[in-house]
Amino acid sequence: MKKYMAGLLSAALVGSTLAACSDNGKPQSEEAKKASDKAAADNVNPTGLPIVKEPITVTLMYPREPAHGDFDKMWFFKEIAKRTNINIKVQAIESAGWEEKKALAFATGDLPDIFFSGLTVKDENMYGPQGLLMNLKPLIDKYGPETKALFDKYPEVRKTFSTPEGSIYTIPTFSDYKRDTVTVRPYINKRWLDNLGLKVPTTLDELYTVLKAFKEKDPNKNGKADEIPFTGLFNGSASIPILSAVGFVDSRHDVIKDKYVYVPIQPGYKEYLIYMNKLYKEGLLDKEYFSQKKEQVLAKEKNLSVGLNGDSGGYTNIGSGNLDQFIILPPLTSSVNSQKMARKQPAYQRWGTFAITNKSKNPEAMLRLVDYLFTLEGSLAMRAGPELGVVSDKAGYEYVTVNGVKTFNTHFEGYPSFYDFRQKQSPVNGPFYNGQTIGDYLTYNDPMQVWLTNLIMSSGSVDVARYPYPEVKFTPQEQEKIASYIDMDSYADQMEAKFIMGETPLSEWDNYIATLKKMGVDDMIKIRQTAYDRWNSVK
Repeated sequence: MKKYMAGLLSAALVGSTLAACSDNGKPQSEEAKKASDKAAADNVNPTGLPIVKEPITVTLMYPREPAHGDFDKMWFFKEIAKRTNINIKVQAIESAGWEEKKALAFATGDLPDIFFSGLTVKDENMYGPQGLLMNLKPLIDKYGPETKALFDKYPEVRKTFSTPEGSIYTIPTFSDYKRDTVTVRPYINKRWLDNLGLKVPTTLDELYTVLKAFKEKDPNKNGKADEIPFTGLFNGSASIPILSAVGFVDSRHDVIKDKYVYVPIQPGYKEYLIYMNKLYKEGLLDKEYFSQKKEQVLAKEKNLSVGLNGDSGGYTNIGSGNLDQFIILPPLTSSVNSQKMARKQPAYQRWGTFAITNKSKNPEAMLRLVDYLFTLEGSLAMRAGPELGVVSDKAGYEYVTVNGVKTFNTHFEGYPSFYDFRQKQSPVNGPFYNGQTIGDYLTYNDPMQVWLTNLIMSSGSVDVARYPYPEVKFTPQEQEKIASYIDMDSYADQMEAKFIMGETPLSEWDNYIATLKKMGVDDMIKIRQTAYDRWNSVK
């Protein structure tokens, strides 16, 4: 813990000095500060709405996207003021200059009361211990029942956002929409399988048989050998379906039974390399796999020339008239691993990270505000904007029922899309809870989204998903050491490509391992295990 705090004390003195100043910049007496703090706390209703008895005005620094509307006229802020008695004055910073302006605000102490978005892990780790961001843990315990319930439901999120000593400086957007817990979604061409009389593969051996048939048996029935059996992006997600079949859910950093695993030195990883080398050598893996960009992969998918695309994710280029041609490849097993698994997305997003700065005179009210945004009502205001008829009779959402599921029928006349309408009326990217209810509201009446949801859920990947190595906090000394290992990962990347393409024979595996050991892989493993143990000890 002492190591974690090292190097931050001098900046903390600056933060504490700034915090003890009054509006006119003169030092505030301890008695006056206590009286002011008590008055602010007494103005807060402990439960229900409005949040404060007498209206207050607070400042929010926010990264403005080009599609955002005028924050002063935005429906969200007017509605929040009406519901909570909290008037939010937005200091809008164009997203292109956000990092520079944010850094300047922290350096000068010219901070807003709160942030809704735009804070990074580095910001949290630096400005929290310095005292520029408040420790939210005591406030959550007293004023944040929704927040506390979400942290309790997802202890891994609490661990990630807690410091080793138990402080919490930022609160993320929570997201546990079931479909989105799995973001590696390899599409396999079901029509080609049907044309060849093949079943959906469930093992690596079966996948090899399928890919070989895709190459040799003209599955698109055009009389040309123009099919690409397997494509994707090197260092994208295309490797994950193969790696998960041999026991890993990440290509670098995994955790198995609470033990950190550096994947590139594992025997199972060697099996992955042997398999991928076989695919590449036989022309089953796209020859452009190591050089192509996402746009090229999506173009091949759009042309319906791909048998398996390992890098589609949630954004597919498949035309709506061809949706029935693809399904999602289910988790595979292999001769070295009989357990199905998939990579699980943690139940948070950092693009909606909330924080209270040391400038806030109303921290209790600010915590109650973010807690309100985690309710269904508050989350809808942040993410969905106004209902149809509230600001326009031609734009907004209305509730309908589709196949027994309550969802949105969206209207956006005068706007390019419903998302564009929402960004004119609400920040959209801010703290909220993207649970099953809101997920269904926003997706279930969109045929493309319903198709995607059904494919993901029917693939079985959600049921067997597990987390890889989490987002841990390193001490400054650990961080400096970890940064020095960048050459190790570069070497592992280079050798992965060389092994797969056959430029380096797999008989050189032992020499490859020896080189990584010389580069310090054993020390790196110890550092990451220590950081994981510290993360895992947070309660």
